[in-house]
Amino acid sequence: MPRDTDHVADIVSAARWIRSYVSGVSREQFDNDPMRQDAVLRQIMIIGEAIRRLSEDFRVAHADIPWRDIVAMRNVVVHAYDRVDLDELWRVANREVTALADSLEPLLPPPPED
Repeated sequence: MPRDTDHVADIVSAARWIRSYVSGVSREQFDNDPMRQDAVLRQIMIIGEAIRRLSEDFRVAHADIPWRDIVAMRNVVVHAYDRVDLDELWRVANREVTALADSLEPLLPPPPED
């Protein structure tokens, strides 16, 4: 489905942004940088919203991806922002986002040639 491709592209793009925000950054630097934390949180919200927009058929076809867990994290960020756990945010930004992007990038069409 074309719409699913657009949403997957949004997820991969947000994952790339997250990786760029934490690349070469220590945990201590991250903990002391609320702007970087906000940037990661924003991209997690985008990922969660894009997942919510994926068709059920797409999510079922790729059931190995923990869709519900990712959307649940988005819901915490949006609705329980005062309970965001920095340990969890750091772990997701450094491990889970890479795994998600690695799973979804092959599903995107190749970029157009110039």
